[in-house]
Amino acid sequence: MSETPIKVVVVTDGVVGHENQSIGLCKWLERRWNLDVSVANVQLREKALSRLLLPKLLPEDSRAARRILKLFYETPELPDEADLVISTGGNSSFANILVASMLGCPNIYLGSLRRLNPRRINVHMTLEPTGYKNNLVMTMSPNLVDPKAVLDAGSSLLKRRKLDGTLWTLIIGGTGAGFDYGEQEWRLLATWANSMAEKYGIRWLLTTSRRTGGKGESVLKEHLKPEHIAYAVWWDSEPKKELLALIGAGTQVFTTADSMSMMTESIASSRPTTVVALPTHRANERYRAAMDRFARLGLCRLIQLSDETYCPPIPAMSFDLSTVIDQTLDQLEYRLAC
Repeated sequence: MSETPIKVVVVTDGVVGHENQSIGLCKWLERRWNLDVSVANVQLREKALSRLLLPKLLPEDSRAARRILKLFYETPELPDEADLVISTGGNSSFANILVASMLGCPNIYLGSLRRLNPRRINVHMTLEPTGYKNNLVMTMSPNLVDPKAVLDAGSSLLKRRKLDGTLWTLIIGGTGAGFDYGEQEWRLLATWANSMAEKYGIRWLLTTSRRTGGKGESVLKEHLKPEHIAYAVWWDSEPKKELLALIGAGTQVFTTADSMSMMTESIASSRPTTVVALPTHRANERYRAAMDRFARLGLCRLIQLSDETYCPPIPAMSFDLSTVIDQTLDQLEYRLAC
C-alpha cells in the first residue's frame, strides 16, 4: 500500500443509496490503497431544465467547467486538487464530469449513462454491459455492508426489543426504477405478507423507506394484521436507520425489487434473500437483466408478487464478498493504472 494518499473526491447528490455506493467503493479501494477522501454534496438546480441542457454543456477546460458547475449546482468548497472523482446516480453525474475537468483527474461513475457522453468517464461501473470500452461490469455494487457487523447489529436489536420466535425481514421501497405503487399494489403486498406469516408461522421485521410515503404506509397499516408484525419502522412517520440491523435480525430477508441498493445490501449481508417484484412493471432491460443475473448466479431468489405466491425458506447463499471485491479491484487497477 502506498504511503502517499490518493486524494479522492466523492461527489454526492445526498441520496443515501447513491452515497453509500460511492463511499462503499472507497472502502473497497482502501483494501489496497491509502485514500484521503473528501465528500462534496451537490444539489442540481432546476433539475428538469438542467438535465436537458447539461449533456451539451460539459467543457473539458477547467475554468469553463468551474463556471458551469456553479451555474447549475449548489456546491460546497471543493479541494484544489484530487487524484480521482467518484459519484453514483444521475443527479451527480454531470458534476462528476465537471469536477474531474476542473481538477484534471480521472473519474469513476456508477449508474446509467442516459444522455452522457461515455468518452467523458474513465471508468463506468455497471451491473450489466453497456458495450463501451470504459465499462467495468460488476458482480455486485459497492456498499457499506459488513456481514459480521450486520449479524451483530441484528442480535443487538433482538435483545433490545426482546424479540423472539421465527422472524423474517421485509424491506419495502416504493415507486421507482419502473415499479409503480398505488393503493392496489400496497394492498396486494400487505395481503401477501399476511398469507406468508400464516402459512409459515413467522412474524415480520418490517421497514418502509422514503419512497413508500405516507399514503403507502397508511394502506399497509390498514391491511397488515398486527399479530404478524414483530417490529416495524415506518419511515414516513418515524424514520430510523435500522435497515442493516433488521437484515441481520431476520433469518430470511425479502426486499421489494424497486431499489438496486436494497437488493445489493441484502445480498452482501450473506442473508438468504428473496427479491419481490410487482406483477407488472416498466423496469428497463438492463435493470431486469441485473435482477435476473443475481438470481442466475444464486445470489438471491426472484419472485413475482401475487396473493397466492408462497416462498418457503431458502438456505444461506454461498456468497464470498471478498472475492467479488478483489475481482473488482483487479479490473479498476488495470483501467486506472493505479
